[in-house]
Amino acid sequence: MTTQNKNFNKLDMYCSKVLYRKVSAEKILPINIFVYKFCRSNVNCEVGTRFLFLKKIKIQIGTYLSLHTPANHIVFNKAFKYFKNHLLFFPKSSTVSMNSMNDSMELFASYDTIYPADTVEWCPISEHSNVFVCGTYKLDEATKTKTGTINLFTLDSQNKIKLVQSVTEDAVLDIKWNPFIVSGHILLAAALSGKHVSVYRLDENGTDISLSLFTSFDLPKTNGESNMSLSIAWSCPYENGSQSIAFSDSGGYITLVNLNNQLIHSFKAHDFESWTVTYNYWEPNILFTGGDDCKFKCYDQRLQFDKPVFENREHEQGVTTCSSNKIREYIIVTGSYDENIRLWDIRNIKHSYNSVKVDGGVWRLKWEPNKEEYLLSASMFNAAQIIDTSLNVANICQSFGEKNNRLYYGADWCHHHDTQFEHDTKSKNKKIIATCTFYDHRLDLFFVNMKL
Repeated sequence: MTTQNKNFNKLDMYCSKVLYRKVSAEKILPINIFVYKFCRSNVNCEVGTRFLFLKKIKIQIGTYLSLHTPANHIVFNKAFKYFKNHLLFFPKSSTVSMNSMNDSMELFASYDTIYPADTVEWCPISEHSNVFVCGTYKLDEATKTKTGTINLFTLDSQNKIKLVQSVTEDAVLDIKWNPFIVSGHILLAAALSGKHVSVYRLDENGTDISLSLFTSFDLPKTNGESNMSLSIAWSCPYENGSQSIAFSDSGGYITLVNLNNQLIHSFKAHDFESWTVTYNYWEPNILFTGGDDCKFKCYDQRLQFDKPVFENREHEQGVTTCSSNKIREYIIVTGSYDENIRLWDIRNIKHSYNSVKVDGGVWRLKWEPNKEEYLLSASMFNAAQIIDTSLNVANICQSFGEKNNRLYYGADWCHHHDTQFEHDTKSKNKKIIATCTFYDHRLDLFFVNMKL
């Protein structure tokens, strides 16, 4: 990593101290935008031009600073002092928009999702590995109503994104394909703002595909009120061949249902929002959860969820994502608003065995579907990263994506193992990655050239 990019990352760290405070975050965001205007747009200017621009944006943000606490003011004074000293007189450079490690990354397709995009998922069924979905979330400030879409896409032979269908729904918080075919059906579950979960079926008519509603579930009421579903997970099949779906909600609950519309169990897992839930791939009776109370927990269905098998508070802020490794039986990964990705061996859960800081709140983590040694992180204000976890390490090996006024909520790997690209016959090391961002409602597809 170049010295210049290290300086940018250190500046990001200062900004994130305020950006992830819940209070007044929407007013702090413009300050971050001004900072990036200076760093990204003026690093190639002469020193005099940079200094004038610096003075201009300091006047612009003065109003914002006056609206917030002295602590916020101190943090941003430190930030401005830092980039004035380290970036104002930094040598001009022709490339500042991406990490220098990104020579192996290629952005090859983009799509405007109209509504803010917050989740993207590639179909894991091999016959449809060119199919993916992107969920959106739109808040009407006047009426406070939430709406969204589930957009069904294909990637054609020319590497172009094709919108196949847009399903109007409540706002979409999470979507997950079932990795197993059920009675001949390929199923997609969606956690929605309307206090329910919908399951869609992927229908085929010749070469055409579409989504149709398969079933839906209402969230159980707590004290007479329903909460909003936040995340969703499919279990592996149980011994009897059945499957369950788990979803977490804004009231801290975890709910399990089966595809016959039967409630299995609902229980209180966290004091605040239950941001994430996932099954242990190797044992479908085991659930892992993460919440805004900073706790990472494990529950066993055979114990009726009376109390957690374990809980850990190593993360310093809300635990937003967790995932079980399908190759290494005992490995679990978690991510958090505290900007850390932690690797755990569930045989010794007292402490994570390794971690890496990505300088951005971690919203989504996805294992590379072939060997599951690499992790893809959607790191909110710090774009996206690929982390190498082989040999018990946790090292960032790729950082990519524009950061200016972009909030990365979704990221996923294409499940195709041997994709052949039109313009490159040496494609055995190329993977496809999708990311989606909130404020600019953008879906991006990348080629990544790496030996996985």
